[in-house]
Amino acid sequence: MSKISNFLSKSKEKVKKARNAITVGLGTVALSTSTAYAALGDGLNADTTMKNIIGQVLNIVRYVGVLLLVWAVIQLVLAFKNEDGDSKSRAAMMVGIALVLIGMKSVLQAIGLAI
Repeated sequence: MSKISNFLSKSKEKVKKARNAITVGLGTVALSTSTAYAALGDGLNADTTMKNIIGQVLNIVRYVGVLLLVWAVIQLVLAFKNEDGDSKSRAAMMVGIALVLIGMKSVLQAIGLAI
């Protein structure tokens, strides 16, 4: 019986630790999202705030696209050097994806969804 009770006590401790970690995580998320609402009291509205957030995210997406483009061009050059058709198609697809990521902010600005 001592093995079973030992197992149960260890299991209860693990459940308590997991519950505490989840509580701390949810509390952190709740506190971090409340600062966005506090910023709205300075004369800003939610639409402007969301457009600013979308603009910042799109800047990050553009930078990722530039890095991806550099990497894909290097892969494309290496694929042509090795005369590997599969690598050529994958590298060309990555170049296309990188160009979409780079141009995404301009397209969304033209539509009016980003500042």
